Amino acid sequence: MLKVNNRGRELKIAGDSETLKEEIGILMLTFCGEAAKRSEEAALDVYKHYLGTLAGIAAFLKTKHHIDVDKFLEEEAENAKKPVISEELDDAIETFFSALDDIIAKKKGDK
Repeated sequence: MLKVNNRGRELKIAGDSETLKEEIGILMLTFCGEAAKRSEEAALDVYKHYLGTLAGIAAFLKTKHHIDVDKFLEEEAENAKKPVISEELDDAIETFFSALDDIIAKKKGDK
């Protein structure tokens, strides 16, 4: 849960921050989905406002707390380029398909 004190400009997270991030993501997706039911323009307006809010947060973090969001986003983009599948899983998949190819070849030879 998020507690907001507007007068003191204070935010407090009560509970798990990962759960809060997930809930915020679901909430934003719901807003965009509800707006899309009205029109494409409404959905784009909601999404544009959301991106503007995120850009404002990034500027605040950089100005007030010297946190470089650009660097973080670059790291995330690099991580997204890396394969998610582990070598062990990749080897198991390759072994499976090799065995499957062998079975198919054997079945074709039986006919």
